[in-house]
Amino acid sequence: IAGLEAPIDDGSCSDFSLQLGPLRLSMASPGERVQALAFFRLMGATLSSGSFSQERGGRCQIRLTPDTRQDARLMVADIERLTGEVPKISSCNEIFSVSLPAELVRALQAVPGIGTPGDRVASTASLPDVVSDEDTPIALRREFFGALFGGDGVSPELVLLRDAPDTLTEIQLVQHRLSERALARLMEDIQLGLARLGVDVLLSPPAPVHPPPVGSRAPRWRSVLTVRWGVAFSERIGFRYCQHKSARLTAATAWWRLKETIRDRRRSVAEAAITQEGASDRRPTGWRRWVREASEHLSQSSPIMSPYFVGFAGHRVLNRQHLLDTIEGRIGERSGVQGARRAHQHAVPAGVPTVTGFLERIGARGWFSDRTPQGELCKVTYATTSQDEIVEPTIELSVVGIRSAGEQTVYDLTVDELHNFLASGVVVHNCIPHGGGGPGMGPIGVAAHLTPFLPGHPVIEVGHGEAALGPVSAAPWGSPSILPISWAYIRMLGLQGLIRASELAILNANYIACRLQPHYNVLYRGDRGRVAHECILDLRPFKAVGVQVDDVAKRLMDFGFHAPTMSFPVAGTLMVEPTESEGRAEIDRFCDAMIAIREEIRAVERGEVSIEDSALRHAPHTAGDVTRDDWDRPYSRQTAAFPAPWTRRHKAWPAVGRIDNVYGDRHLICTCDAWPDA
Repeated sequence: IAGLEAPIDDGSCSDFSLQLGPLRLSMASPGERVQALAFFRLMGATLSSGSFSQERGGRCQIRLTPDTRQDARLMVADIERLTGEVPKISSCNEIFSVSLPAELVRALQAVPGIGTPGDRVASTASLPDVVSDEDTPIALRREFFGALFGGDGVSPELVLLRDAPDTLTEIQLVQHRLSERALARLMEDIQLGLARLGVDVLLSPPAPVHPPPVGSRAPRWRSVLTVRWGVAFSERIGFRYCQHKSARLTAATAWWRLKETIRDRRRSVAEAAITQEGASDRRPTGWRRWVREASEHLSQSSPIMSPYFVGFAGHRVLNRQHLLDTIEGRIGERSGVQGARRAHQHAVPAGVPTVTGFLERIGARGWFSDRTPQGELCKVTYATTSQDEIVEPTIELSVVGIRSAGEQTVYDLTVDELHNFLASGVVVHNCIPHGGGGPGMGPIGVAAHLTPFLPGHPVIEVGHGEAALGPVSAAPWGSPSILPISWAYIRMLGLQGLIRASELAILNANYIACRLQPHYNVLYRGDRGRVAHECILDLRPFKAVGVQVDDVAKRLMDFGFHAPTMSFPVAGTLMVEPTESEGRAEIDRFCDAMIAIREEIRAVERGEVSIEDSALRHAPHTAGDVTRDDWDRPYSRQTAAFPAPWTRRHKAWPAVGRIDNVYGDRHLICTCDAWPDA
């Protein structure tokens, strides 16, 4: 839905429906569900970052002000899903705004309990009734609160401490009102709504703002809602329409999970040590022995990311009470800090990085503004180098261990859904490794009534009868090399090599899926939003403006890429399979190309250029195309031949321009030299 940490929509509550002015919301079909989720996101954004104005004639206008151009594009995409209109993104000094169409404004005004549009600070309304209603699907309420936090929420910030390790602040939501009573009711309703989503918060009572804002005569009240556990917020809600906050939340969640995992392992070791000591008839020889044995046993089932901390190595004296305090949570941060300091003094790796060190290691240190213990802002930083940036920020996490997950439903391993291609009684199965030849190398089976039409062989009888077709390969039953190729691949890599290759292939595919998710729909995600070693980009929605999958595939050639698998296993899609051999730079280059092509599609969607006159429809562009004297296309030669910076340094020119694939497949043309007279 939005960002790496966003929860996955489960597809429930299909009986929900709501009529709001000219707009009817429903969850009955996948398309209607997407529209309903989009409306609730826009409603949350309207109540957080929306501004209202009254035009001549009394018509109300609502304008949303996202932080970045990418956030504005996500808003425009949601507006298009609901109304079919594509509003213009206005910008001035990297401040962006999107005006809602009149149809959507009327629908928002029809929401019961949303209040009178105008100054939010002067509003006495609480949450819209449909958000407070327990019968409203969780998915819709989640999107509303995600957008509300995306506008008015405060993402984690880095606090620099002198006498203790640096830390991250909690996620907060800040609201201001002129009425103390209205503010208290609003914040209590938000607290209740978040609790229903499984997010526990701490609510501060309204307090007067001192001094009052400049130009304000009426007193203003302020209330702050603090999320107790940021991981729960990231898993169940997340930020919407705010790339900066989403990126910071992703990095912060990775840090919080690391700390919690280490504490859980330490607690498990303490529990196991006490259990072993109580069940053993051996005379105790010291608690360190029980802890060491418990730690070794635990390491066989789950990774130990900090042997020093989990093994209580920071304690000079270890006794039963230390373990009980750990189990009951009575040992706080201080003991861990002291243990880490002792480890540093004795040159022992504690294995628990500081939050600053962790953020630097994953490449996210520059995303966080620095604050002193007194709350003073040292430096303002963002997750992107420019508000106008269209490339999403990324982090680098590490795989700490591999363990059996048991039997799980995994799309890529469901043979009859992906690796088997079935059509008209013929099934083709792909059982060859990467680079081994593709699905054409796999076994082919047919229904019994098609047996007479299988290929025959002039030397060896294959049992297909007199009506059999001629041979399609020298070997009677296809190439036998499928087996030695697979065997050699496995033997050369070995056990660890196969594991590593699988890790990299899956990581590369998920990296591409995450980078391209804001621009293309990614099909067949798992329960946690991940893909296997392939990600399928859905290009079918672009048919509405005449853009075909062929246009994207052929335009990629101008960027120096051979197109991925096209229209398989779903027609109108591209199946990207980066494999384990692709490096980060090459994958980023491919993603940048796909994002640039998406911008060209958006230009068609906005009506700036027709599809017939676009570089998409005329791709690929050969050297002969761009060097001819009669260049008459509305785009430049540079756009045609050098659409990305790297194409100037190294250009792989297509040998042939645009051709009609279907016509060529159905009308074979011989290009051989004429046969000499006999």
